[in-house]
Amino acid sequence: MSERETPDRSTNYCFTSDLFEIEAGEDEQTNPYRYGKQLAHWLAEKLSVNGYPDAEALPEDWGWCVTCFREPFALWIGCGNTESEETLENPGLRDTQPIIWQCFVVVEVPFWKRMFGRPETRAHELELHEKLCSLLFSEPRNHKTACP
Repeated sequence: MSERETPDRSTNYCFTSDLFEIEAGEDEQTNPYRYGKQLAHWLAEKLSVNGYPDAEALPEDWGWCVTCFREPFALWIGCGNTESEETLENPGLRDTQPIIWQCFVVVEVPFWKRMFGRPETRAHELELHEKLCSLLFSEPRNHKTACP
């Protein structure tokens, strides 16, 4: 990734894929219509052999979290499905539209660590962006798309 393409905290990676399916009842672990279990587990597996041996997929109310590490700050990937305005306005279309998957990188520094000298996070964040982008888009079954 070049300097011009350096992602910021708002960078989302959106794509379609026939690699991931929605498992029956998986949104019982998150919230209605919030999916991404297979995507999160796939990412955790890929990351565990690409520099993040403790990567773990966890359900959240908004989708799925793939933790990369928790110390000296939390670095994780949020992932799941996202919806277009069309499906939000007409939920009956959900079954006829391709699923748009979304991933984003998050850095969380606890308040007390920010008060006493914020740890350097940017290099770790950029490295994870690069690995995530590489993992997602080197997979031929994943196809970049615009984020809704």
